[in-house]
Amino acid sequence: MIDLENRKFTVPEIRFLENQMSQEDLGKKLGLSQYQVWARETGKQKWLLEEVAKISEFSGIPLSRIKA
Repeated sequence: MIDLENRKFTVPEIRFLENQMSQEDLGKKLGLSQYQVWARETGKQKWLLEEVAKISEFSGIPLSRIKA
């Protein structure tokens, strides 16, 4: 059984939950290009804390439950 109360969400999952937001749309919210979002989602670059905090803010998912 999956523990949904403590489950961590990846950024692509959060994008899907946010009306299937595209990488480009997320980039606009964060001040990043679509390529930069792609690079972070694939692990080629690391997410900055400030970026993850913004994702937490607009998605309503607590920072501690975002796997980035």
